[in-house]
Amino acid sequence: MSIITIFHGSEKEIKNPNKNKGKIYNDYGQGFYCTKHKNLAAQWACRYGEDGIISEYEIDTEDLDILVLDENYHILNWLSILSKNREFSDVTVISNAEYVIENYMIDYEKYDIIIGYRADDAYYRFVREFLSGLVGIQTLEDSMYLGEQGLQVFIQSERAFSYLRFIKSYEVDQEEYFLINKGSIDKANSQYEELKKDNESKDIYIRDIKGGVLNEDSIPKIKIK
Repeated sequence: MSIITIFHGSEKEIKNPNKNKGKIYNDYGQGFYCTKHKNLAAQWACRYGEDGIISEYEIDTEDLDILVLDENYHILNWLSILSKNREFSDVTVISNAEYVIENYMIDYEKYDIIIGYRADDAYYRFVREFLSGLVGIQTLEDSMYLGEQGLQVFIQSERAFSYLRFIKSYEVDQEEYFLINKGSIDKANSQYEELKKDNESKDIYIRDIKGGVLNEDSIPKIKIK
């Protein structure tokens, strides 16, 4: 057996997670988003300034197929999945997202679980700015580590849900964790502005990528931190 403990933070206890109850337009699609870090789940539970609940689970992953978006993939592979599942309104962003999907998509839907970056809050802005052509690919990759938002564990298949076992739940005080989460996002935004300045003259932008100046070996690899 290979049992891992994961946590979900929200406004209520969730004893029986259901794939069909998740939001459709989310990073990896409709499913259940968790983390291996209890403290991070507490921040997610209080992100809107109200007290929340952490639900704790165990899942036996031995017989499950897991896609870990690590150094075997690069940032545009991850972005292709995100672009397929998120909604954009800007015409330029939509066009560039379609290009990324067409050229860098991987077969992520065949997996039971996905482990990878999270693009909520400030991180969604970083993605939009890359797809708008405002920042380059190295800035996008580096921005994923700002603010210590961590990785998410996405339960995708009905098979994986059948292996998921609820353990218990915890109440979370927003007075502590809302400020921690806000501070993390503020820190990420501040560091991001410095990244943009540092990388501006040397970065490779989406227009360059579409022009063919970027080969596969030079795309920044995803680093698990």
